[in-house]
Amino acid sequence: MDAYLEEELYDILTYCIQNSDATDFEEKKQRVFTIGKELYSDGGIDTMENIFYSIEFRIKDETARMPIHIDPGGTAYQANGNIRA
Repeated sequence: MDAYLEEELYDILTYCIQNSDATDFEEKKQRVFTIGKELYSDGGIDTMENIFYSIEFRIKDETARMPIHIDPGGTAYQANGNIRA
């Protein structure tokens, strides 16, 4: 079950990073909270920590290969270094 939740959480977070102005952002945010509660009730804080650690590195790896990079401040840069409007 944890693997399914990890994959769903990864998909949601990736979607939100790539579509920060999406209209369903709050819905996705609520699902992330629900997944967190399910993970905690299933395996406690250790399970949550392991999954979030894994997802963090997967997302960093994926965004590094994207043609558009997003810095921590939310500014999007194209591969050539130009700021994306």
